[in-house]
Amino acid sequence: LTHFKDKSVDMIYASHLLEHFSHKNTQETLSEWCRVLKKGGQLYLAVPDFNKLILKFLVLRNPRVIIDPLFGSQDYPSNFHYNTFNFKSLREVLKKSGFSKIKKTKFDFLTKNFGDNSTNWCSLNVVAIRT
Repeated sequence: LTHFKDKSVDMIYASHLLEHFSHKNTQETLSEWCRVLKKGGQLYLAVPDFNKLILKFLVLRNPRVIIDPLFGSQDYPSNFHYNTFNFKSLREVLKKSGFSKIKKTKFDFLTKNFGDNSTNWCSLNVVAIRT
């Protein structure tokens, strides 16, 4: 985001993007997103929810059900997942990166889905505010 000035953006929306960055770069990535957000700016973030994936596996006992949301569909070169999150781990790294007022939300802008349904069953949707 080097072409964006510090504190120049009102909102960032990243749906199923963060898991495509290496787990070693998660905090650096979030800190960069925080840098460009104005004070009070909002980050809307959706990632696969590791807790939901594990629960689905425990119920169905079939790893094939969770393999795509866990590892990425791998149907093109950059469609691999390098990290996984639950709310606790995501909140922790968001706080370290300069965000506050971190809360779950049921709304996913991209899919316009509310809550868990057939197309959004594994998403963890979060809104965080730049402090």
